[in-house]
Amino acid sequence: MTDRDARQFMGEMVAAHPYLRPIHAEHMDDNEGELLPHLLMADVCRWVMSNHHSQANRVRDLLGWLGGRFEAVGAGGDGVDNVIAASVIEHLPTRGT
Repeated sequence: MTDRDARQFMGEMVAAHPYLRPIHAEHMDDNEGELLPHLLMADVCRWVMSNHHSQANRVRDLLGWLGGRFEAVGAGGDGVDNVIAASVIEHLPTRGT
């Protein structure tokens, strides 16, 4: 497995899901033009939780896209897996909560 770059991954995510552009733009403004992958992904996670009913198809597409790019957790994981695991998976509610 190659060590994928989390910053490049975030750009790919926003390009694949253009409705995330306002979140990305606000993140860049708030951080003086610096992309901080974990913080941006936390913003995306909050968007997912806020919109899971009103934009269910987009949320489902985004989570499926992220799931398709998630390879491993732990010692074998890379920067992309770490961002997905730490800033999305750990914050999503489990069924029944």
